[in-house]
Amino acid sequence: MESGRRSVSDEMLERVLRAADYRPSIPLAAHADAIIASARAHGLANPRVFGSALRGEDTFDSDIDLLVTPASGADLFDLALFAAEVEELTGFPVEAVADTSVPDVLKSAVREAVPL
Repeated sequence: MESGRRSVSDEMLERVLRAADYRPSIPLAAHADAIIASARAHGLANPRVFGSALRGEDTFDSDIDLLVTPASGADLFDLALFAAEVEELTGFPVEAVADTSVPDVLKSAVREAVPL
C-alpha cells in the first residue's frame, strides 16, 4: 500500500480517515473559495454553514449543512447541483437549504449560520 503497488480498499480508507478524525469541517474550510464560486455559478449567494460543522461537533459520519440566498431565477435544480458539487469537493453529504424556504424544524438551527 505505501509503496503504491496496491490500491487502498474503501474499507481501509474509511478506517484511516476515521482514525485521523477527518470530518466535514476540514474540507469545508479548505474548499471555501471553490464552494463560494460554485454557489455564484448556480445563482446562489451568501453561502453560510450551520449545524455540527459550525459548532465543531462534526464527526466522520456528519453531513455539511449550508444555507444560501437564491437569486431571482434560481430554482431547486440549482440548489441540488450546488449541493452535488460541494459533495464532490468535500467527500461528505451536503444539505443545502434556501433561506427563502427554511422548514420550521430547521429555523432555530439556521439562526446560528455564519458565512464561509
